[in-house]
Amino acid sequence: AVAQTSISIDHFGAGNAFRPGGTTALRIRIQSDLDEPVPGIVQWETINGDGDTVVNSRRLAIPARGGQAVTWLVAELPSRSAAADLLRTIWTFRLFEFEDGVRTREIAVARIDAASARNIPRPVEQTQGLAMVIGRNNAGLGGFDRVRGFPTRPGVNEETIVVANVEPAELPDAAAGLSPYEVIVWAANDQRFLPSSIDNKPSIEAALRTWLERGGPLVILLPATSDPWRLGRNETVFGELLDGLVAIREDGVPLQDLLPALSDRASLRDPTRLQPMHRFDPNSLPDAWRPLAAVTPPRTAGGPDETDDAATIVERRLRDAADGDPDSVLYAVRRDVGQGILDVVGIDVADPDLRIQQAGGLPRTSIFWNDILGRRAFTTSTATLEALKEERRLVSRPSIDNLGAGEAVSRGIGLTSGAVGGVLGGFLLFAVYWAIAGPIGFAILSKLGRKRFAWLGFAATTVVFSGIAWTSSRVSTGGTVEMRHLTMLRHVYRPAGGVDESPQLDLARSWFSARLPGYGMVPVELEGDRVAGNRLDQFSPPPNGLAQQFPNTDRYEIRFDEADRQLVPAR
Repeated sequence: AVAQTSISIDHFGAGNAFRPGGTTALRIRIQSDLDEPVPGIVQWETINGDGDTVVNSRRLAIPARGGQAVTWLVAELPSRSAAADLLRTIWTFRLFEFEDGVRTREIAVARIDAASARNIPRPVEQTQGLAMVIGRNNAGLGGFDRVRGFPTRPGVNEETIVVANVEPAELPDAAAGLSPYEVIVWAANDQRFLPSSIDNKPSIEAALRTWLERGGPLVILLPATSDPWRLGRNETVFGELLDGLVAIREDGVPLQDLLPALSDRASLRDPTRLQPMHRFDPNSLPDAWRPLAAVTPPRTAGGPDETDDAATIVERRLRDAADGDPDSVLYAVRRDVGQGILDVVGIDVADPDLRIQQAGGLPRTSIFWNDILGRRAFTTSTATLEALKEERRLVSRPSIDNLGAGEAVSRGIGLTSGAVGGVLGGFLLFAVYWAIAGPIGFAILSKLGRKRFAWLGFAATTVVFSGIAWTSSRVSTGGTVEMRHLTMLRHVYRPAGGVDESPQLDLARSWFSARLPGYGMVPVELEGDRVAGNRLDQFSPPPNGLAQQFPNTDRYEIRFDEADRQLVPAR
């Protein structure tokens, strides 16, 4: 019997959810059967939009027999119109011993699909958003999610799939692995979700911080009865970001007083319930922080009027805040972190005891989360949607021009005309060569009575046209690199005279095509003012990637820690 080292998929995507056509992190588990520990490198082979094989690699230490190695890999998944198709895609993983920068021997190879992972992943369509909750439940974000009986959820611009029950220690150690998520909510009201669980995992903290700085909104829900974040003490994860922030604990706030921030209905299972929470003093906030959301207790003991809709309640709250109502309770604050935002919310809407206080659950998504996330979604119950549909009062979402479709980008960056011209020029040159070296040349020699020089003429023509072909290829591939790009800037402005007067940076996403010089492997690298986290990825146009691929497919490697530079095949 030959000793074998096995490779298996642990998680396919951060939170064990994945979306095609973008960056995905994958956690693999290696069960070693080696006699002694050795340095190694593991590879995940994927196919890009050009048909080339991309070797996504990462170095690791392979333990001796009986030991396990667990690591994350990051790759670009190809576009698919049905995300579930990727569950059945077979991926190739290879494990090599790696010494002095050289792969010395292959230790293991495995061909695995995502459906055979230890934890079955959740496929998410490219037209859907992703939100993560580090906590036991969805914290009221379910109103943005799919609804049964409807192909798409009415009342929202984009369905947002909520992935809950994610433990912080199970997050990838690369910010790129978190990039599919539009928002992360951290509800540390359970032992499994405490920020201290990653105190000894600086790589996960660095990944979260990079994701936050590069535009990701992070919402921290303060538990009602404790302070695991140790606000203002700079002692836990993101400690310096929370330094100086003071949350005032209130143990006995009537839930009726907080209801306008949570729901558009007045009824409660226990009308006398007292809800613990944290509030903030707007006059003592540190300079980096600003008020985000406040609630004014209802004027009457009955709470909000049952007939009031969400727009009416929000309008009343804004009016009360503008009038400087002394009874307003500031329950959420915000600060900028790079291009992202960090919110701290004093009402723990992930608390199961709070959620059951109203039929359908608290909070109502559109009342609470629209304020926090800056959305205008209409997120009513399934029964209400069915009733509106029966009464023919429901307007389904019209068909729209999806800017994520491949044509929107491909038209802007395509270099097809130049490539076609080069190929046609090559065919024309060969056709002229064949004609002169063959029938035309032989006909001329026959007319001159010099048939005996046919082979000499053929050789001379070959030499001349080889020179022409070589010269034209050198001219066409030399000089400046031709490139076309489509760049999207997301500008988060800072008012003049603000506390932080450092230079304002924009977050840019560019799609580009380049006609690279020469043939073979050519380096492509992001240079200039380097910022941690800049990344080069491959483009796979939705819904099904590129219909046309290069006939001479190739292989190239993307190293885990060198995502801003690649050595790619040029043709």
